[in-house]
Amino acid sequence: MYRGANCEFSCEIRNLIIINYKEGKKLTDIANMFHVNYNSVKTIVGRFMQHRSAEIKPRSGRPKKMTSRRERSIIREM
Repeated sequence: MYRGANCEFSCEIRNLIIINYKEGKKLTDIANMFHVNYNSVKTIVGRFMQHRSAEIKPRSGRPKKMTSRRERSIIREM
């Protein structure tokens, strides 16, 4: 499974990593099993241990100026 730079892992992959970790498998074995970087597995497990959740948290940032409804109406007008 190739992942480009700055890609997030889906919730399913994160949950599978956590399940395998709870079963007592080594981080290197989990990384090889899912074809992901060892440090990524370590980070996912570390965050799970810290927050007790594998969900992807929303990013902070500036809110959009236009709503999706307004965007659709502009595209229709064009």
